[in-house]
Amino acid sequence: MTAIDFGVIAIMLIFLARGIWVGFIRQLASLAALILGYLFAGRYYEQISPRLSFLIPSPQISFLVTYALLFLAVFVGVLAIGYVLKKVMSLSLLGWFDRFMGGLFGLVKAGVVVTVLFMVMSGLLADSNP
Repeated sequence: MTAIDFGVIAIMLIFLARGIWVGFIRQLASLAALILGYLFAGRYYEQISPRLSFLIPSPQISFLVTYALLFLAVFVGVLAIGYVLKKVMSLSLLGWFDRFMGGLFGLVKAGVVVTVLFMVMSGLLADSNP
């Protein structure tokens, strides 16, 4: 086995362990929080930013602060929902299923990471880049 093989195995084991530790619900909630925070902030920051003009006179800084606050609010809200769902799962004795699915989801994420790394490496190590 080569160093690349050991690296792939290490990545897979790390993502598997983290998936089992965190669980499927929290992993899915964190992914959804990132996506929804980005979408929501991108959609509504222009409408909310002018309302902060009395606090922040610069329009550029106002847009930046509004975007960051909207993203953070949605992110924290979705994570809180994920936390509640995880507690419900553990109370209903489905905690083992959450951890099992978290491990599988972790392996899928590791597969994506390894694939992207191989794509980048093959592009960088190719004889001629187009």
